[in-house]
Amino acid sequence: MEVRHELGNRLWIGFVCVLVASSALRGQQEPPVLPATRLTEIPVAVDGGEIGERLRDWYSRGTAAGNYGDYYDNRDGGHSSLKLAPYPQLSKVEYTEEQIRDRQNYGMQTKILPHVVFGNSSTAAGPERTGSNARTYYTLTGGLEFLFAQYARNNLYIYPEHRDHDPGHNGIGLAGQAAGYGDLYPANTPYLIISQGSSGSDQPFMRALPYVLAAFRPEVKERLVQSGMLMPAVQMILRITSKRLERPEEYLTGKAHPTVMRGSDVDAGKMVDMAHGIALSDIPPIALLRVVREDAPVPGVDCFEPELTEKLADTPAAVARIVRGSQYLRKMTVSAEGSRDLNNRPLKYHWAVLRGDPEKIRIDYLNQSRSRAEITVAYHGRFPVAGEPGLESNRVDIGVFVHNGIYYSPPAFITFYSLDSEARSYHSDGRPLEIAYDAGTSFVSVADWSRFFDIMESGGNSWPERLLREQFTPAEIGALGRVSKEYRRIHAGRLGAEERKEKADAALRKSREEIRSLEAKLAEAKKSLSARKSAQAEAGLAEAAEALEAARKAQENLSREYREAGSAVAAITKSEEEILAKKMPRLDIGASALVEDALDSLMRDPDLFAANEKDVLALVAASDKKAVEEFQKVRKSLLVYGVAVDSGGSSFRLKPVRPGDGFTSGRLTRHEKGMVERLNAVLLSRILFPGTVGGDWRQNYVDFRIASVKQWRDVYRYTPEGEMLGWLRFGPEGVREFNAEGLLVEEKDAQGRCLKARAVRYELEPVKLDAGGRPVVPQYRKVLTVPTGGVREY
Repeated sequence: MEVRHELGNRLWIGFVCVLVASSALRGQQEPPVLPATRLTEIPVAVDGGEIGERLRDWYSRGTAAGNYGDYYDNRDGGHSSLKLAPYPQLSKVEYTEEQIRDRQNYGMQTKILPHVVFGNSSTAAGPERTGSNARTYYTLTGGLEFLFAQYARNNLYIYPEHRDHDPGHNGIGLAGQAAGYGDLYPANTPYLIISQGSSGSDQPFMRALPYVLAAFRPEVKERLVQSGMLMPAVQMILRITSKRLERPEEYLTGKAHPTVMRGSDVDAGKMVDMAHGIALSDIPPIALLRVVREDAPVPGVDCFEPELTEKLADTPAAVARIVRGSQYLRKMTVSAEGSRDLNNRPLKYHWAVLRGDPEKIRIDYLNQSRSRAEITVAYHGRFPVAGEPGLESNRVDIGVFVHNGIYYSPPAFITFYSLDSEARSYHSDGRPLEIAYDAGTSFVSVADWSRFFDIMESGGNSWPERLLREQFTPAEIGALGRVSKEYRRIHAGRLGAEERKEKADAALRKSREEIRSLEAKLAEAKKSLSARKSAQAEAGLAEAAEALEAARKAQENLSREYREAGSAVAAITKSEEEILAKKMPRLDIGASALVEDALDSLMRDPDLFAANEKDVLALVAASDKKAVEEFQKVRKSLLVYGVAVDSGGSSFRLKPVRPGDGFTSGRLTRHEKGMVERLNAVLLSRILFPGTVGGDWRQNYVDFRIASVKQWRDVYRYTPEGEMLGWLRFGPEGVREFNAEGLLVEEKDAQGRCLKARAVRYELEPVKLDAGGRPVVPQYRKVLTVPTGGVREY
């Protein structure tokens, strides 16, 4: 995967083209250039197996349009380019030397081309920078509007997701998988194709598209092109023929409309047959949306984002919202009455929950035809994506489809995306209880399996050792003992291989230094011989050259030894992982899964510290400086965010928001649970089992273009009757109180009622610039709370 390091101003050249989008599907754009005559001397396809045979037969009989007038646009310098030989009628978008010099041929496309165009760019940045090209479109102002304009002007591009759509969280992968972040896309659209994977994952789509474009009947393709409905038809065909679908009715489910598509699900043969089967009288319709009414949060009261609203985009086939307000429910009235059928066939309207909890989403139809509906969506935090093992998302997808009696339309999407950096809890009636704006996630795992097995088998009587063994049944301990023997046998070989690798590495470093020294001597010998020819100088040169040659051969041997040792380490490590993952007899679970579950349970135990305070603090006192610093750091966070109160010394007492006894998980809010897990991860990895257990906490990642940094936690206050009084804000600046109008409380009476409050404004800290005066990317800007001169007395 080639990496795009900077956005640059060039990315936004051409975004002015969004102005054509609103009229594009109504036939008001300039018609694209179509071939004047049908040429026959160039075949429609070379090879292509059965697909090629069918296309050649159809084309010879005049029932297939072919690829004249179709263009392919490669935008990654040939890094993952479509081989054009199988598609001889297909043209390629060519760039001038000046455009190439200005890199207008590279990365995401920012112009709408006046042809039928499909293209790709296998380029991306890292997930914590700007991510994939598709995510860049989806997160920046005007991005989705521009994509709709492409969609309506017969342009369709394919971009790999790279690492924007993989199992894992915050760059921490699942066992045996690469580090992932989940689904990072804040919207879902039919405007482009995002391929699962990195470079080359776009190839199955690119190979299929020219065949599909060629298969349309000439009169059908011309009508689709002129009306701006060619790429919508292609998107419908791609999705309804997907190998993911087992039954036709699954087209109206999330199975057919994932954020990202797998190349293995492309059925090019079915796509070609379906495209060719469309008659001029039966052209697929398109669903078009318009937001009629919706809830809007009040800035400074319900949300605190200075420069952004909840509206990510309002486009005809993708309505996207970022959940920022504190409300539990969001209501939106949407009309699909502008949906279109080119033959004026009557349409049936279908609304479907494609992603999210159906119990938390309501669709109420407002007329008999169901062309208008009120959508009510309850707050969704992060949740698993159905049918995608290990993948999680923060986005709700609702699909809108129309059917003309023959074909479905492609989907139009209504999406709601919550910010993973927020930890929210609500009362049972939907009133906000708590919103913490810098939430994170903790994890623990075995760092050293040999040391873990030592603890399990030693019979030691220290409190940590007893605690660890108590997490397993006698049968499980016996099974782990048997795994230990097999693991240790193989692990001994790994230790030897690692030692050989380390020795080879040290020898290589020494060899490189020696070679640099010999190269200097050889250069000096050449210089001496050049200055004065003599037998002694010639002998010195020959000696230096011989020594350098010998050193280089020795380095080759060392490099080979280093590689062989590295390969041995990798092979043994894989064998260790297989041993630990293999299901144990009569337990139907692997050792690694069993132990990880036990550690995870300890990490989530809200009573781990409180029930063992004396033992824990004794271990803290005996720990090394770094471990103590980690413990004190998380203790301070608990106090600063109001999750705990100081009990003196290194101790503290948890203080849940919900009233009751004990610290059961049912009583703790989501943020309180997260803070307890953060504490326990430090205890397990740094204090109780240092070196044996590894653990960490990471702030939940959110794209910097759609969220800013808010370092506070709001706990909401109500009257006994349930009327909001305001909220307490906990953070590094201390505890501040705000009333229900969002004003900073300065004076209260004896009964705690607000007498005087000051208005505040929320603003972003200044943009940071690099040495060249350009904005730093990525850049998370902190939200500042600035008191104003506006004072209100009550």
